[in-house]
Amino acid sequence: MLIGGLLAASLLFPSFAALAAEDISALTQAAEGGDVKAQKHLGDLYERGIGVPKDEELAKTWYTKAAEQGEPQAMFSVGMAIYSKPFKETPQRDPSGEEVAEGIR
Repeated sequence: MLIGGLLAASLLFPSFAALAAEDISALTQAAEGGDVKAQKHLGDLYERGIGVPKDEELAKTWYTKAAEQGEPQAMFSVGMAIYSKPFKETPQRDPSGEEVAEGIR
């Protein structure tokens, strides 16, 4: 309950965003121990920069760990992280193998 309460308070009351270092430490310890809720909540905190520096890659890492355990909201967050990343610039080719002109992409 502590984990959910900390996140809820930080989301509802922005001034509460300065979570104590020991709270983040306890949450991280639980997440590293495999606690799926802690993993998902750490992803939320890192995604938003609440109590920790904002870090989208670390958020995605924690969301992925939770998603691998079947946490549906974490699965959604991983999908959104993948979807929102720009595609790498690679030449587009038509079925014949010819490179497609820049304007047609």
